[in-house]
Amino acid sequence: IYCLDDTGDIYVFITSGNPCKMLTVWKSSGLDCVSSCLTNYEYLVDATPYSEADLDNLQVAVREDQSAKFLLVQAGGQVNQNILMAGCEDGSLVMFNRRFGRIDFRIQGHETAVAHIVSNTRHSRVVSAGHDHVIRIWRMYPFAEEALAPMFSYYTVTTPKNLITGLDRVFYSYEKPDTCTFITVMHDLTDKKNKYPHNPDDDHTGAITSLTVSNSQRIFVSASVDSTIKIWNHNNKLVRTLVLNTIPSAITFGNHEGDILLTIKNEIRRVGYRVYLPEEYLKHMIGVQYPIEVSERPVPKSRGAKEQMSDLESTLRQESGRTETKSDTCLSPNSRIELTLRPLKSRRSPNSCRGISSWNSCLKESMTSRSAFEGQRR
Repeated sequence: IYCLDDTGDIYVFITSGNPCKMLTVWKSSGLDCVSSCLTNYEYLVDATPYSEADLDNLQVAVREDQSAKFLLVQAGGQVNQNILMAGCEDGSLVMFNRRFGRIDFRIQGHETAVAHIVSNTRHSRVVSAGHDHVIRIWRMYPFAEEALAPMFSYYTVTTPKNLITGLDRVFYSYEKPDTCTFITVMHDLTDKKNKYPHNPDDDHTGAITSLTVSNSQRIFVSASVDSTIKIWNHNNKLVRTLVLNTIPSAITFGNHEGDILLTIKNEIRRVGYRVYLPEEYLKHMIGVQYPIEVSERPVPKSRGAKEQMSDLESTLRQESGRTETKSDTCLSPNSRIELTLRPLKSRRSPNSCRGISSWNSCLKESMTSRSAFEGQRR
């Protein structure tokens, strides 16, 4: 784990122990670069997971306090390329040598500080957004000395607040508080001419807190302080609006099927894909075989970790108790989050909700056809 703090220092942790162990700190003064954002470009040729023996050897190495350089080299391998990149306060993009903690490559990308940097290994792209209101698309060459080559740029109204990439798209949000507009925008990673507009009435009415993407379902999701979660297809058209009785602070996908994980106050909640995906998406999933999720062996806690974790948990409880108010109380584990599906107002389409009874019948139809298909396949 590479952790960036406000001063630009990067903390390197190894995750084979429980809790994680800090290996080293890369000081911004020694790097000659004050980093403002990080991303990891994973070029995987050999995606074979670690074996149990490899994990055991790594844990032994951590216990015996072997050098950080050895562990970082073992994590990368000779075939795969894990390139740690950063956007800097001076507008440059840099690539780090993970073995020695130094900068191997630097290129000037923006006139001002870099606000976001994300990578898309599927299309060999890196996307950077700066406070100069420019989003740049870069071509990545993992094994070349001059690894980044500029392709084209998009100009924005203001600095993006959130930015992600998935499929062959870049998806970002920005806001204009003076006009109370909170907008999500989608661009193409491969062709600047492709445009993906949507109805302005479909945008959120409050600040957007988080964005995420599901490559398997080809959908993008945005969450907002207006207590809504909006589902967008890969052409930036609104598919669903989920209305909550609380504010989601962050969202992500939990699996290939499309279960959404969202954080609400100090808890993580799950929204199953059958609850919100339209009928056409569920029917499409009937003949799709997703990769099998391999469960990892839980890492046993190190000596003295239980006492440290209990002390930390008690400290966090005390801190949350001090800052907690009556209007912002923590949810109990058995409390329910109300979730309703809001129909699309601007147009009628097969994607809009048609009432609970109709939705249930569609769901039963889809599940029946899926089980019939699986029985026939067997």
